Amino acid sequence: MKCDADGHPLPINAKPFPRPGRSNNNWDPYKDQLQFETADLLFRQTKSSASSVDKVLKLWDESLKPYGGSAPFKDHRDLHRMIDSTPLADAPWQSCKFYYQGDKPIEDVPAWMDAKYDIWFRSPRSLVQDIISNPDFATEFDYAPYQEYHGEDHRFGDFMSGDWVWKQAVRFSSSFLV
Repeated sequence: MKCDADGHPLPINAKPFPRPGRSNNNWDPYKDQLQFETADLLFRQTKSSASSVDKVLKLWDESLKPYGGSAPFKDHRDLHRMIDSTPLADAPWQSCKFYYQGDKPIEDVPAWMDAKYDIWFRSPRSLVQDIISNPDFATEFDYAPYQEYHGEDHRFGDFMSGDWVWKQAVRFSSSFLV
């Protein structure tokens, strides 16, 4: 049931509330656009190593000291803390350990067979729910399979217009008819 911010029921055909707008100056949790773009450049675009990040930030900091300024981050740890605090979605990170459980050779066991691996992930279901609930994507993708024809020609536009998706939906829905 749709409700307002105070929990009072709304009519079924009520339009959604406007999303709270972000000002052009809101770079939260980053201090400003420069700090955000620095993090984006060093971490995502150039995939710089921790030692390279530290070197760049140290040089940057030294160049600004005569003017009373400083680099946007102290070091790679500071940069990574900021990136980790960036809100992305409501899907929390989860982890599990994987390790090899099969037969091992008697001698010269490869290291990977004895190692334990931490695998970090977000629930695909939660991620899809976040995408679908995001109004920014409301007109950007199809939620259901469809077939489009122009005369005798079947027109394909994206994944949801494909034959495989259509057949899966028809097969799934017909199983309820039994």
